[in-house]
Amino acid sequence: MEVIAWIFYLIGYDYAFFGWYVNIMGYYGSIVFYILPPVFSIFYIAITLEGRINQNPGAYAVFLTVVGTAMWLLNSFLHIFYAERLAAHIANAETGLNVPYFNPDYRVHAPVVLPPPIRCKIPKGQMTEEQYRIACAAINAANDAKASVEEGGRASPEDDTPDVVDDATEEADESF
Repeated sequence: MEVIAWIFYLIGYDYAFFGWYVNIMGYYGSIVFYILPPVFSIFYIAITLEGRINQNPGAYAVFLTVVGTAMWLLNSFLHIFYAERLAAHIANAETGLNVPYFNPDYRVHAPVVLPPPIRCKIPKGQMTEEQYRIACAAINAANDAKASVEEGGRASPEDDTPDVVDDATEEADESF
């Protein structure tokens, strides 16, 4: 039944039925009812076969127990981890549906504004993030000023220093 509801969901016919079926029938059914075949298989081994699995249907009963338990775990985990996400997807603003059986708080919060990535050629070393940002900002400002001076302009419009550089200052700059 869940596969049929899923097909209707894929073609856009009925979102709400699929969400209801997955969150109610699928969720609790996979947790409670999917364990019954392995349990009854264990009962069959214990009561009817008296614990002897080397008789004719014994290997088949063990197979049913192992595979049934694996399927129960798989289906239970899928419904436990993804049923809530499906309900939130169905209840989002695009579909405009109100899901009455599941009303989580999925309000859209303000986006997190991350600082721009640091583009810096110095190694971070033992500096904190703030110290590293300050050092990189200083280096980037110095590089920008140097680039504007090399283009023939001044480092900033507020700079009132003359463009003439004496020889002593020039030699000191070259030593670095």
